[in-house]
Order: sequence, then C-alpha cells, then structure tokens
Amino acid sequence: MKHSFLKIIFLLFLTSCCCQKKASLYSKKCLPNNMSNQNNCLSFYKNYELPQYQVQKVLSEKIEIRNYQSKLVAEVLVFGTRKEAVKSGFRTLASYIFGNNTTKTSIEMTSPVNQIKQASNQWLIQFGMPHNFMLDSLPKPKNPNIVLRVVPVQKTAVISFSGVWSDEKFAINLQELQKYITANNLLTVAEPIFAYYDDPFTFPWNRKNEIIWQIQEK
Repeated sequence: MKHSFLKIIFLLFLTSCCCQKKASLYSKKCLPNNMSNQNNCLSFYKNYELPQYQVQKVLSEKIEIRNYQSKLVAEVLVFGTRKEAVKSGFRTLASYIFGNNTTKTSIEMTSPVNQIKQASNQWLIQFGMPHNFMLDSLPKPKNPNIVLRVVPVQKTAVISFSGVWSDEKFAINLQELQKYITANNLLTVAEPIFAYYDDPFTFPWNRKNEIIWQIQEK
C-alpha cells in the first residue's frame, strides 16, 4: 500500500514538472509598431521562430483548423526512406543556414522541420526562414539542389502528438486526421506535411510532432 502511494505521488510530480516545462516552451514577441496587433506577433517554440498562423476552429483535443500566412522556405529534394531522407535533408539545409552560402551568412534555425512525400522514396525537406528575410535578401545557396521559394497562404487541418518518429506512429495519426477531415466535409490538397519540432535527443514523450494537411471546402 505504501509503495503504491509513493508511486502515485511520484507520477503526479512528473506530470506537474512536465506541464510546467511544456508551458515554458512557448513564447511570443510582437514587432515594434505592432504591439497591439496580435497578427503581427511572432511565436516561438524553445526559442525557435514558428510559422505564423491563426487557429480557425478546434475539432478535438489534438486536431485544429489553421490558416497559415505565406512563408519563405529553403527546401531540398532527397531520396530514401522517410527516416533516411529527413536526416539527409536536414544536414544539407543545416549546412546552408550555418554559412555554406554565397555570402557566408549564418541564418537562425526555425521550427519545425517539414517533410513532404513527393514519390516513392522521394521527399522534400523544408526549413522555414526567419521573418526578417525576403526572397531577394536571402543569401544564395552554394548547393544547387537547394531551392528558395515563398509558400502561399494555406488553410490546413493539423494533428499534434508526441512520441517516437516511427512510420507506425505517423500512420496512426494520419488516419485519425483523415477521419476528422472527412467527417467535417473537407477535401485534402497535395500531400500531408510531417512536422518535427524537436531534436532527436529529446525524450519521445516530450516531443512535439504534427501532421499538417492543406484542405479546402467541398
């Protein structure tokens, strides 16, 4: 009985620490001259800038409809399994933002790292670029396989989850997201985006993962 009580206390302690930690992971910073306009405030996760969006509707505890603003990205097409591709693409894009570009400029890392399936064993890996860059002000990559472009505004359905980066985990959550999309009379556009917010050294239960799927009304 005593051991059971101590175990419950320990679990409650871990839960409390986890909740406090998660709450402190997020922050906002409003740009000068826009302090009263929340649409011009930047959001951060673990001090990494996030893409700007507004939540249009909450469908469940894990799923919501978001309207993303246009964003500037650097992306590269890579080959291999999902796991192989995200590692290879990350290394290529990390090299670019760490100074392997025509002006040897360091660019701040943002979150998340996006992965989009293009064909069998072909994946597009994307890094978002910080808000202070425009397409014409970004340094040109030395690697000709890296493409810089603007992703237009998008309406999306998003499911958030923690856990390991396994194919099974992504498949289960993709199926759940698809169910809500169908139930809400929506159509998907293009391929879903697998979004990784944390590094591989983060414990799986503390990871923030998402599947982001562009949608439109039927």
